Amino acid sequence: GMVFDYLENRDVARMLTLGPDGITPGLVETASFHSQAKAATSTVAMTILLLLLALWAFRRWRSVRS
Repeated sequence: GMVFDYLENRDVARMLTLGPDGITPGLVETASFHSQAKAATSTVAMTILLLLLALWAFRRWRSVRS
């Protein structure tokens, strides 16, 4: 996630430096890919975190119950 965030920021900074006449479709495509990859890796990380939290809560609830 962090790597894709850095790459996305780098791409946006480059687009801002180039201005509207200097931006190429390839740069836009690359920036879009990095943005989507950042979102995907963040989603996977948050899903894993929530699953682990749910597992921890279930185990704690089960141990308190018995």
